[in-house]
Amino acid sequence: MPPKFAPGGGGGNNRGNTGTRGNRGGRDGGGGGGGGGGYRGNSGGGGSGGGQGYYGGQGNRPNQPGGHRGPGQQGQQYNSSDQGSSRGGPGQSSGSLPIRGRDPQHNPAYPQRDGSRARSLYTETSAAKSSIDSRTADLWNGPTNPIAPECTAAENKLILRRPDPKALFPKRTGYGTAHFGRGGSATEVMANYLRIQPIAGKKDAPPQQIYRYSLATPQELPKGKMRALARKVLTNGRFDGVAAATDFSGIIITNTKLKLGDSDVWAADADIRDADEVARAPQQGQGAQVPNNRLLPFELKLTGTFTLKPLMDWLTGSSPNAQFPQKEEMLQILNIVFGYYALHNREHVFQIGRSNKFFYDSFINQNAVDLGSGLRALRGYIASVRLAPGSMMLNLNVVSGAFYKLIPLRNLAWQLLKGDRLRYDPGSLDRLDKKRLENMLRYVRIECHYMPALGPDGKPKLKPDGTPVKKKVNRTICAFNPPDYLPAKHQRFQCLDETTGRTRSVTVFDYFREKYPNSGFDVDHGWPVLNVGTRAKPTYIPLQLCLVSPAQAVKRMLSGDQTSAMINFAARPPNVNVHRILTEGVPMFKLTLNEQANAHAKFGLEVATSLSKVPARFLQPPGIVFHEGKRPNIIMGGWNLKGVAFFKPMRVDKVALVEMRRFSEIGGGRRNYKQFAPLNQFTPQQVMQEFNSQFGAYRLRMDDMVPFQCDVPEGGTYVNRVDYQRAIDDTFKELARQKFHMSIWLMEEKSVFTYSWIKKMGDVEHGVHSICLTPEKFGKAYSRHDPGFYGNIAMKMNTKVGGTNVYLSPQELGSRDKGIWNDTTMFVGIDVTHPAPGSSKATPSIAAVVANTDAQLAQWPGSVRRQAVSREEMVDALKDMVVERLQLWRRKNNNKLPTRIIVYRDGVSDGQFQLVLQHERTAINQAITAMYAGAPRPQMAIIVVTKRHHTRFYPTKREDMDTSGFNKKTNVVTTTGNCKPGLVVDRGVTDPEVYDFFLQPHAGLQGTVKPARYVVLHDELKMGADGLQRMTHTLCYLFNRATRAVSLCPPAYYADLLCERARCYLYHAYHEGAIGATEDTDDGGMGEWPGHLHPNIKDTTFYI
Repeated sequence: MPPKFAPGGGGGNNRGNTGTRGNRGGRDGGGGGGGGGGYRGNSGGGGSGGGQGYYGGQGNRPNQPGGHRGPGQQGQQYNSSDQGSSRGGPGQSSGSLPIRGRDPQHNPAYPQRDGSRARSLYTETSAAKSSIDSRTADLWNGPTNPIAPECTAAENKLILRRPDPKALFPKRTGYGTAHFGRGGSATEVMANYLRIQPIAGKKDAPPQQIYRYSLATPQELPKGKMRALARKVLTNGRFDGVAAATDFSGIIITNTKLKLGDSDVWAADADIRDADEVARAPQQGQGAQVPNNRLLPFELKLTGTFTLKPLMDWLTGSSPNAQFPQKEEMLQILNIVFGYYALHNREHVFQIGRSNKFFYDSFINQNAVDLGSGLRALRGYIASVRLAPGSMMLNLNVVSGAFYKLIPLRNLAWQLLKGDRLRYDPGSLDRLDKKRLENMLRYVRIECHYMPALGPDGKPKLKPDGTPVKKKVNRTICAFNPPDYLPAKHQRFQCLDETTGRTRSVTVFDYFREKYPNSGFDVDHGWPVLNVGTRAKPTYIPLQLCLVSPAQAVKRMLSGDQTSAMINFAARPPNVNVHRILTEGVPMFKLTLNEQANAHAKFGLEVATSLSKVPARFLQPPGIVFHEGKRPNIIMGGWNLKGVAFFKPMRVDKVALVEMRRFSEIGGGRRNYKQFAPLNQFTPQQVMQEFNSQFGAYRLRMDDMVPFQCDVPEGGTYVNRVDYQRAIDDTFKELARQKFHMSIWLMEEKSVFTYSWIKKMGDVEHGVHSICLTPEKFGKAYSRHDPGFYGNIAMKMNTKVGGTNVYLSPQELGSRDKGIWNDTTMFVGIDVTHPAPGSSKATPSIAAVVANTDAQLAQWPGSVRRQAVSREEMVDALKDMVVERLQLWRRKNNNKLPTRIIVYRDGVSDGQFQLVLQHERTAINQAITAMYAGAPRPQMAIIVVTKRHHTRFYPTKREDMDTSGFNKKTNVVTTTGNCKPGLVVDRGVTDPEVYDFFLQPHAGLQGTVKPARYVVLHDELKMGADGLQRMTHTLCYLFNRATRAVSLCPPAYYADLLCERARCYLYHAYHEGAIGATEDTDDGGMGEWPGHLHPNIKDTTFYI
């Protein structure tokens, strides 16, 4: 029965009397809003709450309604006169009480709605001025854009449109239904998308045209120079009265055709440089520099004319064409317009490269945090135009990034190497320190202030006190000065003597003392000089004279502590992020109603100021079973192992318990050993007994567990690296000699190096499985007898040795869509990982291909290779890797091959879809041809899965919220504010051309959950929406080392894990090549790992 709403109270009269109180609502309906105050401003009375509704607030200014304090939606206002006569509309049912223990008063103030317009401008309401507690995770109660009927109609039209035989990708054949098989439920969620609509012009008026111009120069300019040129060109009189936008990289967009002559080309010269700007610091063989020629030739040329109507006709299904050739060009134009207005007339907003990410400088952004070592975290926003059926959409999201502070470079250098623990002493740095520092600072932008500023007459400018004015010069660090890394007093170069006209050898220190006596470079502290030129033509500058340029993103790996700080900084509940999007993001891009009129509206664009609602569904979790058919109780996508045993437990013959002990020499050949938890309190026999007891609950048997010691030197892995490696290698040699299959390593500390070396020795050199435990976690788990900790280890061990932890129930197997997958289906996961920015150019990318070998989807061995070309996303050895997977399948399945192959490809961007079909589909087909000679070919599907997007979904109903949180102090279940697990969205914000959907099968642990996006690129199985979505959702419950649904489909997840494992084998190239290497890496790590795996483990899921 629908809730009964009460009418609002009457408006105040023209003398400003109080409006009447709203009536009480029905059982579930909210009370009516208070009447609007009179024009003299007296308040209206609040309405009484009905049932579980909440009391209405007071009316505020004249002609405004009373606001609700609860989650009920504001009723519509009706104005009848200027005297403030108004009547509040009905309040909306609250639906239920707040989530356990939540106070509805913690919700953000409800925004007022302007009765004269259909839209609501969030940023101009009292809610925009209110703050939200960053710890609060509750339902968002602000305004939203309802689902547009025309968009739903467009979706239906696009489904009925005939497929284009020339189309590269399969056409979407339908949308998922709310009740498929064991089903799900239909709902609506909010997406971080703002709807963009063309502004309707006058009747019979021509549509708004948009003009695109190219801005070119004879030679390619640095980014800063190109940005200055674009700004200079826009100030020309040709742009008077013209709305213009630019990407500052060579494209200018206008709403009016410029008067450039018959050829639509304008060629001229521009002065973009300061009068005192000099070319650069002295190079070898050069003397004093002269001012640059300040006139730069350029050409502005019309390259295209566009209107929004053809695009909208295609999106709404009005166009008979199945494709829109200008789609990418239109998206580029729209993104340039939105990005330009984020920077236009803004001093404290900066852009990251050529991306569409924009950040407020921390001087005005209170949302910043110090990461230490000269770095800071800033919060910004990303805006990207996306196309959806029936509409253009602006995807707007919160982003975070790590940036350098504006500090002296010497301070950053010392903090990177030594932190704040040691006294400042650059002279104490050895060659290894300097080499590491060079790798960490390569490509960092700096600014210098040692050159005198020149006036128009070419003479130095002077301050009132007679001292010279110094100008800022921007440079980029190429390197230091290897191989010796000499300081300025010892680094020499050839310089042209202006007096004699001959070259002479001079030190960098003497040159700067003579050439720039007022630079402040009086003492050489021993830092190596910087090379800001090239390796072939070095240009040396003393490190002490440099500052780190601000607004510069960090392009290297962060430390563990910095990464943790970044995660804590970025993780915020959904309603907090929505609040920030609407109160900070919308104004940043000038999307408020007042600002749109002077910006986007001039290009014929109107943008909603509220986030959009989209249709969604929640899928029910699949039925999973353990030993003897026992089914766990799945709650919010998670379960536990209490009272269950593994579906197929294995027997492990020999397990080594390896204790890593630190030793220090105390003389006379004696050593002092330091042990770590729990072996510093308990004997190895007690620890082994605990393992056997805990593992026995899951029927995982270890017949022989033997203690070992691995003694490593005191002082840390970096200081005694060779000794560390030798100790681990020797231990594995002994384990292999005694034919141990499994080893559990109790590490002495959490160390990426130690972990990587253990994995390399076990996987590559000696063929012994390994599981690593840190003393902090294991010590706590052992003292508490934590079954969750031991259960996780048991799941890993059982999987590594060939067992099955969990499987689908018979009912679930019976309900599988037999047209898509069955027991003879091979699922394949493909991923490629790349070196971090700043790594050696020779550091290889790594490709991994995994595939199941059993019908239970428990065993996923894989092939892993070094890519021939670094940072190449397409897998170059894919044919051979797929052949390996098919050969292993045949060996494991009675000499039979799979009848279906379903590929989940991870990490591919939209712009690479065509490359996947051209290269990787071809390679897979070649592998099939090689393996299926004379046999029926399998049906194949290729699905791209990615989480590199900025789409987020937020619940609009309390029953749709994730309640997986738990407050141990109050013993109360809480909400994370995210959508509950099982969310599927394939309408509203999906692509009008490709077959895609969003899936969130998991519960978020912190922050705002990111769904995975799935895109079908090839489909011989003719997968329907329901079957594909439910299959993908089901697979997410079968991840071998988790007792919860995972965010990424396991084939892709396993491929990612195998790539990460291979990074351990290339530790030096991947880790130290990015944060500070100790030796040259010209061989790309070939010496570290040629690419093989040990025969003992290569056909197992060793990497889990």
